[in-house]
Amino acid sequence: MLENWLIHDGATPWNIQPATDKWGSKSMVAAIVKAGDALYVAIQTDVTNTKVGLLQNYSAADGKLLGTIPLDGAPRFDCMAIAGQCIYIGTEDHRLICLDGKGKEASH
Repeated sequence: MLENWLIHDGATPWNIQPATDKWGSKSMVAAIVKAGDALYVAIQTDVTNTKVGLLQNYSAADGKLLGTIPLDGAPRFDCMAIAGQCIYIGTEDHRLICLDGKGKEASH
């Protein structure tokens, strides 16, 4: 089960409970990265013995969930980076997903 995460932005601590939709107890947080005013959380979950992933975007100011994007693959533990306008996520099947600033897969 996903646990609440206590996040501290340097001024105000707040809790987030990563949304799991229908997946519940077989989900885990794989990576967290803060960039600007946002916090990005990559979630790995097991749906009928198939690993899949989500990327969730939270406000760094108050912890509110701003959006959720399904990933084409399960994120690896601690394998997420942000550079320029892209989010890079390494997957369990040894691929690198690059999402542009609009949440779409970018081609490089």
